[in-house]
Amino acid sequence: PAREFPVDGAAGEGFMNVGDAMAMSPALVQKYLDAAKEVASHAVLTPKGIRFSLGTSRRDWADELLFKIRTIYARHTSGPAATDKVYRWNPAALDKAMKMDGRVDLFHYLHALVENRDRLMENPALADEIAREKNLNAKYLRRMTDVLMDENPSLLLRKIRDDLLTAKPTDVSARIVWDVRKWKERLWRFDKVGQTGRTGGSTAWMNAVNPQSTQQELRLKIPADAKGEISVFLAAGDGGDGATGDAVRWVRPRVVLKGQPPIPLAAVHGLAQRMTLLQLNELARTEKYLAVIAAAEWTGKSIEETARGQGLDARVLANWVAAVQLGKFAAPQVTGHYPGKMSRVGDYEAIRGWGTPATPSLIASKAEQTLRFGTLTIPGRSVNMHPSPTAEALLVWQSPIAGRVKVKGFFADSDGVCGNGVAWRVELVDRTGSSQLAAGGFENGRRSEYAPEAAVMVQKGDLIRFVVNAKGGSHVCDTTQVSFTITEQVGKKHTWNVERELVDRIHDGNPLADSFGHPAVWHFASLANAKPAQGNIPPGSALAKWRTAVIGRAKTAEVHRLAEAVKHALLPKIEGAADARKPLRDNFTHPTGPLKWLAMAQGEAKLADMDAAAPSVLEYKLPGPLVAGGEVVVTGLLHPEKGANGTAQFLLSLKKPDAKALLGQPLVTGAAAGKAMVAAYDDFRALFPAAMCHAQIVPVDEVVTMILYHREDDALRRLMLSKAEAAELDRLWDELFYVSQEPLLRVVSHEQLYEFATQDRKDLLPPLEKMRIPTRQRAEAFRARLKKTEPVHLAAVLALAERAWRRTLSDADRKELLDLYEALRMKELPHARAIRLVLARVLTSPEFLYRLEQPATAKDKRWAPVSSRELASRLSYFLWSTMPDEPLRRALNGKLPVGDRVVAAQARRMLDDPRTRRLAVEFACQWLGIRQFDLDDGKNEKLYPQFAELRGPMYEESVRFLENLFRQDGSILDLLNADYTFLNEQLAKHYGIAGVTGSEWRRVEAARAKGRGGILGLATTLAKQSGASRTSPILRGNWVSETLLGERLPKPPANVPDLPELVPAGLTARQLIEKHSSVEACAKCHARIDPYGFALEQYDAIGRRRSQSVNTKTKLVDGQAIEGLNGLRNYLANDRREAFV
Repeated sequence: PAREFPVDGAAGEGFMNVGDAMAMSPALVQKYLDAAKEVASHAVLTPKGIRFSLGTSRRDWADELLFKIRTIYARHTSGPAATDKVYRWNPAALDKAMKMDGRVDLFHYLHALVENRDRLMENPALADEIAREKNLNAKYLRRMTDVLMDENPSLLLRKIRDDLLTAKPTDVSARIVWDVRKWKERLWRFDKVGQTGRTGGSTAWMNAVNPQSTQQELRLKIPADAKGEISVFLAAGDGGDGATGDAVRWVRPRVVLKGQPPIPLAAVHGLAQRMTLLQLNELARTEKYLAVIAAAEWTGKSIEETARGQGLDARVLANWVAAVQLGKFAAPQVTGHYPGKMSRVGDYEAIRGWGTPATPSLIASKAEQTLRFGTLTIPGRSVNMHPSPTAEALLVWQSPIAGRVKVKGFFADSDGVCGNGVAWRVELVDRTGSSQLAAGGFENGRRSEYAPEAAVMVQKGDLIRFVVNAKGGSHVCDTTQVSFTITEQVGKKHTWNVERELVDRIHDGNPLADSFGHPAVWHFASLANAKPAQGNIPPGSALAKWRTAVIGRAKTAEVHRLAEAVKHALLPKIEGAADARKPLRDNFTHPTGPLKWLAMAQGEAKLADMDAAAPSVLEYKLPGPLVAGGEVVVTGLLHPEKGANGTAQFLLSLKKPDAKALLGQPLVTGAAAGKAMVAAYDDFRALFPAAMCHAQIVPVDEVVTMILYHREDDALRRLMLSKAEAAELDRLWDELFYVSQEPLLRVVSHEQLYEFATQDRKDLLPPLEKMRIPTRQRAEAFRARLKKTEPVHLAAVLALAERAWRRTLSDADRKELLDLYEALRMKELPHARAIRLVLARVLTSPEFLYRLEQPATAKDKRWAPVSSRELASRLSYFLWSTMPDEPLRRALNGKLPVGDRVVAAQARRMLDDPRTRRLAVEFACQWLGIRQFDLDDGKNEKLYPQFAELRGPMYEESVRFLENLFRQDGSILDLLNADYTFLNEQLAKHYGIAGVTGSEWRRVEAARAKGRGGILGLATTLAKQSGASRTSPILRGNWVSETLLGERLPKPPANVPDLPELVPAGLTARQLIEKHSSVEACAKCHARIDPYGFALEQYDAIGRRRSQSVNTKTKLVDGQAIEGLNGLRNYLANDRREAFV
């Protein structure tokens, strides 16, 4: 703000840090007022008072606090990751970045423990010393040392302790760090924090996970290209607490193949053999199966009637009929049953069902209340279906009676937040085919009722199908509630209600018996979208030709010949024969192909449990081609009787597991062991948090965030921070929330998120609505706090006025400032604005602008002693160019006599302060004529293009040299004789000094031997006393004479010719000056100054040492001969010492 002020005061002292007099004018008054307002705009109102910032906006102040908080975090951890450069819609990159956030590299700590194990075992107090040696956090290393010394640690820490006691330093990374990392991954979970506090949302970033239960479901994907024989291993571990009581049970180990019933794991190998035998036997009768189908198609008789007495396998025949889509059965058939059960849907135990791995599916909720997860709303005790883009979802009732029935019910959207609605229909399928009873659709969030007056006539075995399909081909958000009642009109008048029949028994089977004991009444299935019959039949194959012949009613002999050709095409390939039959053979002999060999060979195989001890490993060998692309599924639990109080871990693997394979796997426990394991988990987490802190602070994990700043650093405070650091961290966080006004901003972000949810996420509206009142209450509490802290800021202004005016405020002073504040508030100015205007008033007071001192009051005295407060001001403005600080004010408070010792002690203290740099700049640099050299643009850019980049480092060297001289209480002669300087790599290269790398500044010794050292060797002084294009011995000599020796030369005579900017060809700069100085009117003065400049001619116009030697020998006016910079330095330090000092 002072950039518009006059450079010097009015008294002509010539130094920036002295102001015995100061001019004032109306224009200057306005400049001072503007400057005061600008300074006041940098005032930050905090809970404790007022501080000043480089910034002027709330965002600037918040960013400063974020930087300070992150600095504390980074002091002990890896600090914040580069998440600000990761977009929210790149979750993989975001996740990678967040995995670096606020972490501690445990290797260094664990390695230090192992490396110093014997020392620590003998004396644990050495942890602090080792921490200093290894640059580790002492508090955290002490905590880890406690584990090393613990004689009875809990389970997980016991394993780590045992490893620490036996490992070699080279084992730490692969053995101990790896173990800890795997357990951390298991025992912690990271959640999003951008919307914390929302019902159903997260409450923290790091959340504890207890990976234990009474059972564990395991799934193992088998590679789709599995070949030959593969092994599957079922491993059970003892959980690390010994094998006592660890008897386990493997529940229903099975292989699940897409679209097939589950296969018992132990039966897979035998199943493959049975399937091969079945294929060989039945494919040999292919022509007979095809003959039955052809005859049924031509005569119109049913398949059952046509095949009667021929000894064919009914299952194989049914599959052939479905594959070629010719012929009809007497009774309708249900196909496409869902292959697998669904449990804990949406993580709710009450929601179960049947389906495929994705969609379609059918689920039933036996909960009494409505359950919500994701975008779904599942009513209590309801049945819901979801189609896929390529298959309809079916709920089928197969009539156990013959008679008339009435059907009524509804379809309703269970996922009304998104999607385009659904389409539905109700069908009757009897021996004559299918007929549509009703069909319709509804928009997103709606429902359709179905309640016809007419009854429907059914025969035993007829089907009523309730169908949900993807409207417009889009199945997104198509979960649909299905609710129907079928009522028998005569006879026993049974009623089949969907909810009553299915909700509690959904997992009893598929198909499922009804509640009256009739078998296979309810079917849960899917129906693929209509496709051509030839879809299973390769075009041009023998089977395609046979089907065409049947439809075209070709001659019986031709149809029979083609059937024989089909049989031969399906038989194993003869070595060396043409393989044109391969597509047909591969499709119709595939285990899960159209003829469903696997399902037929499996039959009604029951899934059984297996008992084992822990630890143990069971191996099963499976035929790769049969199970390729499938999944091994099993549930592990403790044996109900033998293992009730044990602990175990379970693992499925395609490789034989080693000792470490089970590390970090969830624990399955009994009741007593479970409590002990939770305690062990807590002990581990207490020492090894997933991260020490959320160093990112600003959440970046939601598209729309509601939380401005998220604090989570309890682990850091507890494990690593000192009390002072923890208190400072608390203060910074409190100030951050206060200064940013985060509670008020959260109200705004809540409203914005709510508006967003009304458009695209209506499922968020209820939880967001619940947050409205607490969010506003928090904001109101913060407004009350702002009001409560207003007097704190007023008190801070008064305290600042005392410092600025450098005296105790009188009651009148206080009243004037308080009255001004009240007047501003009466004009409806907000508190912060009024405070800043009062601050501007303080800074434009003469008490601040002028260094006022009280004159002598006695009539007989012209002089009076300077008061202690006035002395403090003089000392502070001289050394620091600013008002006295608190220690100086206390020492020179006017209550006690001030002696020389007190003043000297304060001077030494102040000189040893970084603010002494101001003395170097405002006094020493001003004296040497190099102040603001970093802004110098007086060099010829064509001759010296590098100067613009070098002037900053040149100036920094000078300031650091002079500041060091003051702070080290150096001798005045060190200004000349110093054998050191301060350099970074850039300036060192300019000087031609090797061995300095990097941008960091450092002290470089033996500078005189390299042509540097002291003020004579500074690039600033050499360049400043040069011309734009050449050196100037006159300027340099005059500077030595007047500035260093304090001599005063007469003004040059009028009409002295100007020297050329560039040295003429054939002359040196010295020769040019000598020729100029030979003029009689100039010779006398030039004889005094030119020799000084000639001695410095080895340095060019930007202070660079010339690569070629030049003549620097010269004779001074007193007749003494000197040569170069060293000669001049010695002359000034010795012969002219008195004048220089």
